[in-house]
Amino acid sequence: MDRPPTYSSREDQAKAEVGVTAISRARAFAAVSIFLTTIFGVFLVDQLAGAVRDWRLLARVRDLRYSLHAFESAVEDDSAAARATRPFVTTALTGVGGAAAEQVDRGRDGWLFYDPDVRHVTMPGFLEARAADPNDAARRRRQLDVVRDRNPIHAILDLQRQLATRNITLLIVPTPVKPTVHPEMLWPGTTGPVRNASFARFKAELEARGVLVFDVADALVADARTGRAQYLATDTHWRPEAMDRAAANLANFVTDRVRLPQSLGIEYRRSERPIDGRGDLAAMLASPHQPRTESVTLHPVLQPDGRPWSPRADAEILWLGDSFSNIYSADAMNWGSTAGFVEQFSYHLGRPVDAIRRNDDGAFATRQMLADDLARGNNRLAGKKLVIWQFATRELSFGNWRPIELTLHARPPRRFVVPPPGQIWTITGTVADRGAVPRPGNVAYRDHVLAIHLRDVAVDSPAGNDTGEAIVYLRSMIDGGLTPAANLQVGQRVRLSIRDWSEVARQYEIIHRSDLPDPQLRSQPACWGELLP
Repeated sequence: MDRPPTYSSREDQAKAEVGVTAISRARAFAAVSIFLTTIFGVFLVDQLAGAVRDWRLLARVRDLRYSLHAFESAVEDDSAAARATRPFVTTALTGVGGAAAEQVDRGRDGWLFYDPDVRHVTMPGFLEARAADPNDAARRRRQLDVVRDRNPIHAILDLQRQLATRNITLLIVPTPVKPTVHPEMLWPGTTGPVRNASFARFKAELEARGVLVFDVADALVADARTGRAQYLATDTHWRPEAMDRAAANLANFVTDRVRLPQSLGIEYRRSERPIDGRGDLAAMLASPHQPRTESVTLHPVLQPDGRPWSPRADAEILWLGDSFSNIYSADAMNWGSTAGFVEQFSYHLGRPVDAIRRNDDGAFATRQMLADDLARGNNRLAGKKLVIWQFATRELSFGNWRPIELTLHARPPRRFVVPPPGQIWTITGTVADRGAVPRPGNVAYRDHVLAIHLRDVAVDSPAGNDTGEAIVYLRSMIDGGLTPAANLQVGQRVRLSIRDWSEVARQYEIIHRSDLPDPQLRSQPACWGELLP
């Protein structure tokens, strides 16, 4: 027997054994094959799984991205340098790899999508139990939001119950978001409608409980399949012709399903107006290079005497609506006026309509505005037979569906300063509280109204004895830029010109607004104000 070799050290032994390690050609080939199969097999399986993966997996990835966004927003230093460089960084990101700024997703052929809309249609069903939205904590930290009730069915049935005690019918209009109707512009080869997994159950449960639900998504998708765009390429909202189709169908729906008092009808007229506009999503990109504009043709609605259409307080129909109602209605949205969803519905129905509209927070804001009106002693439900509640379907996933009591109160005793109708006063006061102001470029709307609570108010002009407190609304953001009102601080002494809020409410209540956190203050008479030097 051969004696094993001896080595002076373990290192010499290892080198010698490595040097003489032998393996057959067949075994070498098998080992290499197994290695390569393992490496590339994992990749191929992952790709195959990705090809057939359900839409909801994409939502989980987006949830992770939004968690990172929430953290980033909480710690971000919004310095002058950051604001100056952000447009150029945005341009670089949007030009490489298809990344989009903030909450904007890039689709095909220059189309842009609002990321919460995309998340809504791809995430798990909104009626399913799930963890809280990762953005909620960040929003509350910035005082832009409140704790949310997530179940829309509870809130809708609660509103139906309260209206039924007043013999008023409720009709809801969940308006489809852009990815529902035009998924092919985001995911090539996909056909609409693409809905959240809970929508069918949501609709069925409400209809079973007697709530009227007008769903226009299928009609819009049918038109989209003919090659006609139903939504603006660089904006969150629909095109005028799609909105008009929805308004005409809704008018027929109301005629067939709702018993309204007989009416001779009103012969509203329409004019025609071409307009070029810049989409809200394009504006959110904050690119130093001006994005292309889009051209649409509006049909402003006129009253029989030729004056522009306006809401009527004595109408039997009250409309609660968000930005899908305001687009083409409000000049602040840069797409014209008096040609929006409410106006077209009124035109097709031949009846006047009262309206409460507010950009954003369609699940909550207009109900709160109605409740505040009732709390101030202004009965917006007097004589109403039908309430139409329009909201974007994204609200079903992300909206605040907390039930709100609609209770009519006697007009509160006057301790809050409000000028008589038709008068403008100059006052001084100390800021006791204020709403929050969003960061420009981080929200879809480029205009904002801020509420402030003033104490130690003195009327300077006209000279008078009115003293006390005041609730004042001010423009805090105009066309994406902050105004001096946005920088007001608690304890600061200010001088303003004010007038009764009710005189300008229909003009400014549509703008996204931050109210005071105290509900008792929201029910008090309010003023519209402008800061003075």
